[in-house]
Order: sequence, then structure tokens, then C-alpha cells
Amino acid sequence: MPSSLTIDAHKQEINKAIVFLKDYVDTANLSHNLFCLFAVSLDEILSNIINYAFDDKKKHTIKIDLNFENKKLTATIIDNGKAFNPLLFPSPCLSLPLSERSPGGLGIHIVKNIMDSVSYERNENKNILTLVKVDD
Repeated sequence: MPSSLTIDAHKQEINKAIVFLKDYVDTANLSHNLFCLFAVSLDEILSNIINYAFDDKKKHTIKIDLNFENKKLTATIIDNGKAFNPLLFPSPCLSLPLSERSPGGLGIHIVKNIMDSVSYERNENKNILTLVKVDD
């Protein structure tokens, strides 16, 4: 049961994406836990795209594709921002006190750890990030 949403690359649009996710999860009768894990991940990924992917003042959009098949929810997030593979971003050193850590990277680290699979590709000048989680 695939479904798609395209949002403007603005912070206020993140809530629209979360509502879209919630409606999808409810319609597919998926678990609340799955919704929560995807909501955290989607918020993080969309925030990073909105804050860092674009160097100009032009209007940009972000496409979100959801699909549930074989007990797996897949979210594919597509943007036309600067090439950025979040999987290559180094994980933060969690053993250091907060005051000694470099800023950034914790959100991506969380996404990589709560999803079953995270993959990235760059195709036709677009970033394509795919998140997969089994609904237990």
C-alpha cells in the first residue's frame, strides 16, 4: 500500500509529514511503537534536509514515499539538495561528557540505531534516503 507526500522544505511542514505518517500507520493498522520510531527518524531527517541541504533562496520540496509490505514499513525521503550521505557522517563519541563533544551527528546516530536498515543513494542530482523497520 504505497503512499506519497510532497512538502515544501520549511520547518513548519515537518508536522504535515508526521500527520501523513500517522494516518498511514493508522490506516495500515500498524503498531504505535512503529509510528513513534518513524516519527523520530522522519523529524530528524527532514530537519537536517531543511536546515542544511539548500544554499539558495529558491523553493525546494521534499518527497516522502511510504510503503508497507512483508511486515516492513519503508520510508523513502527524496530531496534535490546538496549531495550528503548521512551514513558517512561519523557517530558521536557518547563516552565523552557533553561539554567535550563536537556538536552534530547525534540525530543521525539515533536514526541508524532505531531503524532496521538505512540506505542512501544519489541519483539524478537527488538525495534518496530509505528507512526500513519491521513491525513487530
